[in-house]
Amino acid sequence: MGHINFVAVLLAAVAAYAVGALWYGVLFGKAWRAALGIVPGQSPKVGPKVGMPAMLGGHFVLILLSALLLGHNFARLPGIPGHLYFMMSGGIAAFFVVPALWINYLYQGQSRKLALIDAGHWITAYLAMGTVFWALR
Repeated sequence: MGHINFVAVLLAAVAAYAVGALWYGVLFGKAWRAALGIVPGQSPKVGPKVGMPAMLGGHFVLILLSALLLGHNFARLPGIPGHLYFMMSGGIAAFFVVPALWINYLYQGQSRKLALIDAGHWITAYLAMGTVFWALR
């Protein structure tokens, strides 16, 4: 087993975070807010004790944990072919993250539109992380 590339872990988290900023900003921000019933100019509900900075910071810490697990998995498989970085990272998103998210959405009665927007985000974010690990292998 190889050592975890912690620089790649950090950069992968930054890449996934940037995907989120673009995804929920210029790309699908309007559709995402509409799917959640957020009126223009209104911020998403972040709870009574959590402000936007804490929410965004928490987001980064959690995506960092995801990047750490990917880094651990890739460290255990030194010398893997490049395409497996994308298959593994995209597969984790498509077959673990998205189904878990959608199970919650089924019980919460969330819209299909919201589910598709969020699924696209997570698959793209994980592929971005896989790209970083592949580039820094």
